[in-house]
Amino acid sequence: MKDRNGDEISITVDVINRNGVYFVEADICDGNDVIVAEGPTAQMAELTEKDLTPWLEDYEAFLESNQSVVKEKTMALE
Repeated sequence: MKDRNGDEISITVDVINRNGVYFVEADICDGNDVIVAEGPTAQMAELTEKDLTPWLEDYEAFLESNQSVVKEKTMALE
């Protein structure tokens, strides 16, 4: 989310392939690219449902446990 002044809050998910290994991570960041909540990370050889399911469960728990952070940062936007 971004306000008219350019301030923002973002929930990011990155998937990077380095030499055949996938790195999956998530964070909640403010408009200055400062991480306000560090999310789950995982490394996997393949992006299959079986391999992604544990990370997705951790991601869901991360979002649930950081609802107050998202609400606070969102309410601070103009």
